[in-house]
Amino acid sequence: MSRTLIAVMLAGLTKSSAQELFVFPDLALFTERDWRALGCDSIAAMRSFEPLSPGVPRNGMFSFLIAIPHKPGEPFTIEIGQNPPNAFHLRLYRIFPGVHPELELIETTLSLRARVAEGQRCALFVLDASVDPGMATGRVKLEPAVWTAGGLWLRHPMEVRVLPLGLEGPPAPACDEGGASDPVRLARAASRPCTPAEGLCVATVAPRTVPELLARNLTQDLELLAKPKVCKEAELSGPVEIRSLLTNRSRADNRR
Repeated sequence: MSRTLIAVMLAGLTKSSAQELFVFPDLALFTERDWRALGCDSIAAMRSFEPLSPGVPRNGMFSFLIAIPHKPGEPFTIEIGQNPPNAFHLRLYRIFPGVHPELELIETTLSLRARVAEGQRCALFVLDASVDPGMATGRVKLEPAVWTAGGLWLRHPMEVRVLPLGLEGPPAPACDEGGASDPVRLARAASRPCTPAEGLCVATVAPRTVPELLARNLTQDLELLAKPKVCKEAELSGPVEIRSLLTNRSRADNRR
């Protein structure tokens, strides 16, 4: 067997970010105006935001959206690997936008055999992670992977950078009625030099819906960037500047 053929076969066994496995930062959700419509058709607009080496603070949280286009009815297995083992505290949730319009987070195991429902083309997951406050700075390998009925492992390797800065406590107090701040308003504020005047609160340590999870992450962004100015109402309108938000996150270790 030729070396070229062997190389091609090995590439097929470990291909990443291929047609069957996509990983995006939580902020990529803002490419879709109506989150109830999330699905395979949302992937094209998110492709430019695929993460490679995101930075996270100690004692902080971070999240990814995982999309698996797959033939309805055929089984697949999703697994989440990390090296060093147990470096982060991980939770994996499945979401069904067409079935649960409120985008309820349904927790699963980190190694799950599942199927795409009839009439759908994608399985959607949210990977949520927390960082210990005393964790050493450095890089951690985090790798979502999918085993398909065709007998291939599809991998999306990332290196997550643990930053020197750390959060002293929760990013905001819990909301009185168990809800959460509006993630769209928080996203607009986090991409501008201001902080919302009111409503800055998080739902729970373990959010129940995608909007609650996003509100928690964006409140964390606001704290890390330490923006003293109060937003004007005009600053809380218009499109969400995803690229600006991601840039702010990557530079957060230089802004405190």
